[in-house]
Amino acid sequence: MSYRDAADTLYKAMKGFGTDEKKVTQVLSSLPHDGRVAIASEFERLTGKNLQKELESELSGRYRAVCKRLAKSIPEVKADYLKDAMKGLGTKDHPLIDAVCHSTNYEIAQINQIYAAKYGGDLRKDVKSETSGNFQKVLLAILEGRRDESPYVNEQQAAIDADVLYHAGEKKFGTDDSTFVSIITTRSSAQLYATNLAYQRLRGKSLHDAIKNETSGDYCDALLALTTTRDRYFVDRLKEAFKGLGTNDDLLVYIMTAHDRQTLAWFATTYAQVTGKTLIHDIEKETSGDYEKVLVALLKSSRRVTCIRYKRQKPVSVIGVHHRPGSIAGDARAAKFSANINSLCLVAQRSRELGSCRFRGPAVVMVKISFLLQMLNLSENQLYAEICSKFTADLKISHVRFVSFLVVSSAHTCLLFGGSL
Repeated sequence: MSYRDAADTLYKAMKGFGTDEKKVTQVLSSLPHDGRVAIASEFERLTGKNLQKELESELSGRYRAVCKRLAKSIPEVKADYLKDAMKGLGTKDHPLIDAVCHSTNYEIAQINQIYAAKYGGDLRKDVKSETSGNFQKVLLAILEGRRDESPYVNEQQAAIDADVLYHAGEKKFGTDDSTFVSIITTRSSAQLYATNLAYQRLRGKSLHDAIKNETSGDYCDALLALTTTRDRYFVDRLKEAFKGLGTNDDLLVYIMTAHDRQTLAWFATTYAQVTGKTLIHDIEKETSGDYEKVLVALLKSSRRVTCIRYKRQKPVSVIGVHHRPGSIAGDARAAKFSANINSLCLVAQRSRELGSCRFRGPAVVMVKISFLLQMLNLSENQLYAEICSKFTADLKISHVRFVSFLVVSSAHTCLLFGGSL
């Protein structure tokens, strides 16, 4: 369905007396993340009306909140969430952690721009006025948008950082907080993961344990968020949203609308692994009505995105393979490319959650790609860009195209590349 057709479907669903919530849910839950702004623009061009205002007037309750956010870009959803957290008396600190600590530098830049345009203020100044101490320092450092996002790991640096953090915390009386803030807010997700492993090897306990022992409160929560993979962090937050009597709907709505469908699929997989239950099951248990239906539709839509079926239309030269030496005899360029792909997988492999990539013929590299991308804090598009810009230039490969993700089992996903060598 084109964005024009989708906008027309929305208009007809809300036209006249009553609203066809089923159609609204169907359209908004199936939008890709880059289609949210596109459909809002197309709706206004087609009807002369503002989509946000129409959803506000035609829908109600939590269902309305979900649908309105699904018609906004992800950075705008995060900017609104931050504003709400700082609105009125007192500040809700954990929403600040949710929106800031797992945003990329690009998203941070967009959030800052949208916040300034929409609310007429400077996000960093507002955060500074609403927070204090080391918690404030962590948030302001991330909001600079200069955190390293390289997928590569320096093992030597990881060992050095682990030792420095030990001497800044558990080794001494008191804690050198400036060292903790400096290292944890500047290193990449992959590097911090390697640092955690190094800390465990050197000290027999995890970096998380050290953070919990040496820090407290929101400052501790922020450091733990930065040193936890995105999928595991938000799975833990989902568990908190469902915990006890009632549901934290604000948190649930934020998680479900501030992430693209591929990311939601990763969350759902990790949730099942951690809790032994499906995320859909717990959402159905904790919500009801159209609110329940739109959240379930989002997860079912994300599952379809993950389970793309690949049908080869014509032979292609393989450029992305993980293989043992000599498995593609006589092709030095393919071997060189494979070595680069293997280096991208290195951090995830060493975590032992991925295991070795399995070579399955010349067209497939099998990796647990959801974990890999979460480890490297990359989106599907960013991984594609990383491969094209850093790897293929060296090989002089023409007509590079990203083929698809293909789920072949509950544990592994095939990452397929096609192109001409």
